[in-house]
Amino acid sequence: MACPDDPVEDVCRQVLFHETEMMRQCALMPRERFMVLSYEEFCARPGALVARVLRMMPSIAGRGTEPERLEPFRISRRQQLPPATLARMRERLADLGAGSVRCDPLQD
Repeated sequence: MACPDDPVEDVCRQVLFHETEMMRQCALMPRERFMVLSYEEFCARPGALVARVLRMMPSIAGRGTEPERLEPFRISRRQQLPPATLARMRERLADLGAGSVRCDPLQD
């Protein structure tokens, strides 16, 4: 349910929806068929993810992909939300039980 009059509530419900959907879909597959990694880990080491996928799915190898040449993505640590909005968002995510999913780091 969208909350167009309250952007914080809307964003928090989107986070809850996506976390719930992620957990539902992961529960349907054997663990070896998916991997979980954090956004930060992906940005820091995108080549490691591509290399792992290529090892897991050799049928897609040989398409010119050179994982070792993939540059890391720069992650902004700058807070752009006003402190009161961020505090409200954290509180609402906690109330909903969302926003605290911890990801396993990508392991080679």
